[in-house]
Amino acid sequence: MRKTGFRLFLAILAAVILLPSNLFAQDDFQKGMQAFNNKDYKTALQYFLRYDNQSAWGNAALCYYNLGDYDNAIKMALKTDVNDPLMLAVITYCWDSIQSSSKFKLTPASWGSIAFFKDAPGVAGKAIDNLIAYKDSEGNFNKYKLRTAKNIALLGLGKDPDHPRLNFLLGELFWIGDGEGGAKDYDSAKYWMQRSVKIVEKMEKEGDESYSFQKSLAEGMLENQLKDATESRASVRIDNLASITAKIPTYKCNGSRIFMIKQDSVFKDDFIVLQTDADINHAQGKTIINNLILFDENGAWLANTIEAPLSRIYHTDYEYSHFLPFQQGIYTSNMFFDDGKRKIYMVLEVEVDGAVIGYSDVREAYMTLSNGKITSFVPIGGEKRGKI
Repeated sequence: MRKTGFRLFLAILAAVILLPSNLFAQDDFQKGMQAFNNKDYKTALQYFLRYDNQSAWGNAALCYYNLGDYDNAIKMALKTDVNDPLMLAVITYCWDSIQSSSKFKLTPASWGSIAFFKDAPGVAGKAIDNLIAYKDSEGNFNKYKLRTAKNIALLGLGKDPDHPRLNFLLGELFWIGDGEGGAKDYDSAKYWMQRSVKIVEKMEKEGDESYSFQKSLAEGMLENQLKDATESRASVRIDNLASITAKIPTYKCNGSRIFMIKQDSVFKDDFIVLQTDADINHAQGKTIINNLILFDENGAWLANTIEAPLSRIYHTDYEYSHFLPFQQGIYTSNMFFDDGKRKIYMVLEVEVDGAVIGYSDVREAYMTLSNGKITSFVPIGGEKRGKI
C-alpha cells in the first residue's frame, strides 16, 4: 500500500470506533474498545466478533483493515450501513489494495467517488488517481471521468487547501486537459504543481518525507513539460478557489427506493429501477443525466444503464431544482453475470454537464437470475414492489 495519501485516513482508522447504543452493558465490547485504542487489533477483533450488530461489524472492519486483511474488511464493511462515509472509505481503500495485487477486477474509481461525495474527504486522492487512470481500449482518457476528478480536486482543496497530493493532482488535471486535446491550462498546471512542491518542502523540513517522490515528479514536470508556462497567468488559484467551487452544482439525496418490475410489456424483459427524491442546486441551464450502476459483494461491476427503460435527461430552468421521482433502471439483458442468487448494490450516479456531482443512497437487494429472468428479488429496507 502506498504511503502517500493515506496518512489522514490511517489516523481516522486508528482513532475512530463505533459505539453500541447499550455500551455500558457490554463488558467485552469495552475490552475491545480498549484494545483497539491501544492498537492491539487482533485482540480487539476477537471481542468485536462476539457481537452481531452494526457497531461490532463496523469495528471488526476497521480491525481487519489495520491488520491488512482486506477481504474480510470488505465483507464486514458491507454488512454495515454502506452509506456510512467511514465504511465507504474502508471499502474504497481495501478494494483498491486488492486490485493492485490483481486478484480480481474491481471498480475503485466509482466507489472512491461515491465515498467522497458521501463526505469522506480522505479518499479524494485515491478517487482522483483511479479516475485519471481509466482509459479506453485505445488508450484515451474518459472525458467525464476527468471532469469528475477535477470536481473532486477542487472541492477537496476547498476543505484542505494545503493537501500536497490534491495540489499535485489538480496540476496534473490542468496539464491533461479534457482528454481530447483541448481545455488544457498549462499556466494553472504550473501554479498547482509549484504549490505542491512548496508544501512538500515545508513538510520535509519538519521531518516528513512521505511525499518526496511526488515532489520529484512535480519538479520534473516543472522543468520539462511546463517550463514555458507562467504561474502568474493561472486562471485557477488559491485566492479565487472559493468562487470557482461555489459554481459546482450540488446534489442531495433525500431517500431512495428499489422497484422490481417483472417484465416490460414491449421488450418482454425484466428490469429493476432505483428511484430517489433529490435536490440539485446551481444547475440552472445545465443538463442532468443519471446513470444506474450495479455492483456485487466482490466489488465487481455487474451492469450500468445501457438501454434505460426510464431514460430521462433533465434540463433545469431554475437555480434550485427538486426532483421526484428521479430514477433509472436496468434490463436483465444488460446484467453481465451468471445465473444464480447474489447480493447486489445499486446506486444512481448523477452527472451535470459531463461531470459527476453526487450519488443517491447505495441500496441493497438479493436477486436470483435464471435464463435471463428475475426469479427472485428481495430489496433490503424501504422497498416497493410492482409497477411505478
